Amino acid sequence: MSPSIRASSTVLTAHNYSIAHQITMLTAIFVILTWNQNPVLILAGRIRQGHEDHYLLIGR
Repeated sequence: MSPSIRASSTVLTAHNYSIAHQITMLTAIFVILTWNQNPVLILAGRIRQGHEDHYLLIGR
């Protein structure tokens, strides 16, 4: 197996994991949205703003 094939397969695996992770997150958000609207807004805000802004929001 050549190094280039090995490297490309590693990139592909990481890419597939990324897609799977995004699908999992979207599914989780959808489930929470159908359950209650407040937690999904908090979760979406945390994903959008990042950890620093989220902790800043808690600190207020």
